[in-house]
Amino acid sequence: MILKRLLVAAAMLAAHPAGALREDGARYDLSIAGLPIGEASLSVAAAGDGYAIDAAADVGFLFWGGAGAARAEGAARAEGAARAEGAARAEGAARAGKAAGAQALSPARYRLSYEGVSRPGSVSIDFAQGRASAWTFAPPIPPEFAEGRVALKPSDLDGVLDPLSALVIAAPADVDPDTLCRRVLPVFSGVTRFDLALEGAQTAALGDAAGGAARVGAGAGAVSCAVRYRPVSGHREGSPGVARLTRPGAVALTLAPLGAGFWGPERVAVQTRFGAFEITRRR
Repeated sequence: MILKRLLVAAAMLAAHPAGALREDGARYDLSIAGLPIGEASLSVAAAGDGYAIDAAADVGFLFWGGAGAARAEGAARAEGAARAEGAARAEGAARAGKAAGAQALSPARYRLSYEGVSRPGSVSIDFAQGRASAWTFAPPIPPEFAEGRVALKPSDLDGVLDPLSALVIAAPADVDPDTLCRRVLPVFSGVTRFDLALEGAQTAALGDAAGGAARVGAGAGAVSCAVRYRPVSGHREGSPGVARLTRPGAVALTLAPLGAGFWGPERVAVQTRFGAFEITRRR
């Protein structure tokens, strides 16, 4: 289940109807246990205090395949043995953060539509006054889906990010690495609520996921953050997938500048029962 969600997430990364990989942003290779399964692209733009994140992916794994796009304003597409087409959009604004000169993304709406992953459907999340205020699914989630899951509390929805806005951090290229990694990303997918706690910054040369000394700033380097996955609600307690993700080192994240005033993934690695699912930026 965790692996399928990761593949679907990769397939639904962007929001352009054609779902083509973008040439003006970062390009990524996707793999599981070292086996190539596809490619993706990600770009971010800002206008005033608003932001737009676009991504697209082409994914195929064994007998599963899909195409998708999403936007934090955006669309998605992926192709494989089976076919999935989708589009998603998220819109919002960058607001002042707690750290001096820092900004935090404040989403306004998130839209995802898809077909071919299992059956056609859509997800819609709206935000108001800094919290998720409404979300719908088509077709509706059956009542039995909630059985055995940790109940979602109203307070869980305060200050959350949609899945696309969680991919990007608003910060200048010369941000202090410790400041970049010292944050908690509260994510709400419409079903599950979890935190990604970033800490323990290490600088790394671009294209070097192992870390080590490197100059950071002006697009010259990358920053690796230790990440802890913390389930909050919407998950099943005792789930093998959740237990795997909460282990030390189960999630690895390296960030690099992605457009003016933003940082995005340089490398992401998530442990699955099949091995590490990795998203690696091309250089």
